[in-house]
Amino acid sequence: MHETLVCISKVKNEADFIEYSTRANASIFSEMHFIDDNSADNTIEILAQLAKEGLPVFIYSLQDRNERLKNLQGGLLTALMRHLVSANNYGNGYIVPLDADEIILCGREDMLAQLRIMPRNHYGLMQWMTFVPINGGNSKGSCIENSFKPLAKEQRAFHKVVIPINHSRSSVITKGSHSIFNEEIDLRPYILDIDLGHFPVRSANQLVSKCLISAHKTRIRQAKDGENYHLLRVAERIRFQNYEVSDQELYELALDYLGGRKGEILQGYDLRKAIPGVSLAYISRPIKPICALDALLMDLIG
Repeated sequence: MHETLVCISKVKNEADFIEYSTRANASIFSEMHFIDDNSADNTIEILAQLAKEGLPVFIYSLQDRNERLKNLQGGLLTALMRHLVSANNYGNGYIVPLDADEIILCGREDMLAQLRIMPRNHYGLMQWMTFVPINGGNSKGSCIENSFKPLAKEQRAFHKVVIPINHSRSSVITKGSHSIFNEEIDLRPYILDIDLGHFPVRSANQLVSKCLISAHKTRIRQAKDGENYHLLRVAERIRFQNYEVSDQELYELALDYLGGRKGEILQGYDLRKAIPGVSLAYISRPIKPICALDALLMDLIG
C-alpha cells in the first residue's frame, strides 16, 4: 500500500537553515509545500534552486500585506492543506505541518511503520528533540552536525501534528501546529515514537533578529500578560549585553530562550546517524538584525 507524505510549511527569513532542513526532510516526503511570508533574505532563492535540482519542492508567496498581517500561521496552513487535498488525488497518506527549523529524525519507512499502527480516528504527535548551538552554531560556516547538541531533557514538552489525509478536509490546524481539531468527528491524539529535531536558535545574528523583532511585535499588538515572556526576557538580556553575543553567551541565551533553566547536553548523540548524507550547495544570505528591524517598520508604515 502506497502512502503519500506531504509536508506544508510557512517560512520567513530562514536562509541560514532552509537548505539543510529541506534536504534532510526530502527523503521522507512525496511533496514539500512552502508558503514564504515576504522573506527579506534569500530563502526563496534557495528553495527555487532545490526545486530545480528535482527535490519535490513547491513555493507560494504571500505578497498582499493585509493577508500577511491578518492570517495566523495555523489559518494559512489549514487553507493550504485543504487546497492540496482538494486539488490532488493523494489517496492514503498524511499531511505534516513543519517549521523550517524542524527535521524528522528517522527514515521514511520507520515513520510509516509508526503511522500504520496509529488507531483509527486519531492524529499523530511527534515530540520535539531540541538542539542548542555550541561553538557559535552555524554562524561560522562549520558543519551543522558538529555545531548543535540535543538537550538531555526537554524543558517544555511540545509536539507537532501528523494529520491523516482522510480527515484533513475537516481538520483545523492550531497555531504552532501543536494540535488540531476536527469539525466533524472527535479526533484523538496519538503519541508517535518519532523524534522531531528542533533547531530554534542557530546563530547570534539569527537569535538577535528573532528575539528583538518578536519582542517589538508582542508589545505592538499588546499581547496578554505572560505571552512570549521568554522572548521578552532574552531580548532584554541582548540589550543589556549591548547586542554583542559571544559563542558562550549564544549557548546560554539559547537555554534562556527555551525556558530559562540550565539544561544538560545529551552526551554521545550523533546527528549524522539520524540525518545521513546532507551536503549543502548554496550560500545563504541571512538577514541582519538592522535589516529585520527595517522590514518590520516598513510593514507597519505600509
